[in-house]
Amino acid sequence: MSLGAFDVSDDGNLLAYTTDNTGFRQFTLAVKDLRTGKLLADHAERVDSIAWANDNKTIFSIPLKTKSPSGPTGCIVTMSAQPAPIL
Repeated sequence: MSLGAFDVSDDGNLLAYTTDNTGFRQFTLAVKDLRTGKLLADHAERVDSIAWANDNKTIFSIPLKTKSPSGPTGCIVTMSAQPAPIL
């Protein structure tokens, strides 16, 4: 497993981070609630860069290797407060 980008929300409650389990730099975005230690159920695949919005629940991200001739296109992921199921 490889750690990619990571960023703590401005209020210090959520940690957004990306991990690669393939070895091919195909990162998956996950978010952990630092107050409870639980992972949120939301995630996004093939993410490169991440940044929190000022509302502390929206993440701006750039997908990996976009093929747009005008450059990278961004994604916006809004996190819910639902924890991920424990497997």
